[in-house]
Amino acid sequence: MGSSYKDTKHTGHNMRRYHYVRNEITANHFIMSWLGTKLMILGIDTKQLPGPQHEFLAEPIHIQVKD
Repeated sequence: MGSSYKDTKHTGHNMRRYHYVRNEITANHFIMSWLGTKLMILGIDTKQLPGPQHEFLAEPIHIQVKD
């Protein structure tokens, strides 16, 4: 955080989330790990993927892919 940071109605929720995640990681409830681009489930919603990769990412979130 820079010195110009202010907790406003637009940014306060970000800090609450940041502190929640930080505390949960410290308590070993969450584990942070690096994922390659091909394993990021968010990719299914943000970019056009080839069929096999789309199906691979859709499976864990239970999305049916029509043939």
